[in-house]
Amino acid sequence: VRPFSARYAMRLAARGWGLEDARWIAALEVAEKLVLFKRLFEASWRHGFTIVFVAKTARSTRLCGGPVSDIHYISSMRPLEEGLALWETNYVRGAYEITGHERAGTPDMRELYPEVAGISEFYLDRLAVVESYVRLVRGGPMLHISIPLDARTVGGERAREILLEAVAKLRAVPTSRGYPAPLVLAHEMARASQRELDSVIAVLGISSIRPSRAVLGGA
Repeated sequence: VRPFSARYAMRLAARGWGLEDARWIAALEVAEKLVLFKRLFEASWRHGFTIVFVAKTARSTRLCGGPVSDIHYISSMRPLEEGLALWETNYVRGAYEITGHERAGTPDMRELYPEVAGISEFYLDRLAVVESYVRLVRGGPMLHISIPLDARTVGGERAREILLEAVAKLRAVPTSRGYPAPLVLAHEMARASQRELDSVIAVLGISSIRPSRAVLGGA
């Protein structure tokens, strides 16, 4: 099902509205995603669920503050050991802290999180994130995990408890090559039809560029 914002934007565009500057279309789609994530997080908190984002690549430099990613330094210091990285600021609250920007000297983020459908209050004040790096098995890959939390009810100490609980559950899941098995299975079963590939290639204009990920080749 196509997002409502896409249908709405196409209807307005068909009427010739705002065609001289179509940047509002992208802004509308971003706003819709912010609303949908807001609703998803709120529903998970209301029902007592914990959402855990697991990434096998992360470019964050928040922990080590170096020119390359935190994962590079951690993997260099602990190339094989399984475990969890904890630090004092692994709990952050609000878009300014989550994105790594200080309030002073940065653009007003209310331009990015407007006063629409509660977006501004939610992302600037209510949303918190606890994050860490974890290696689930000895010699496995270093993974970055992040958990969205409700800052109104969860503080730093409780956030760390939730983090440890989430990691314990991840460790209980079967792994394949150090990755949680469901993620590996989803990647291996991903399929893209030739029609879908042709459509994406035509839109992006990348017919002369070889895909860097096997999934884009229908593997």
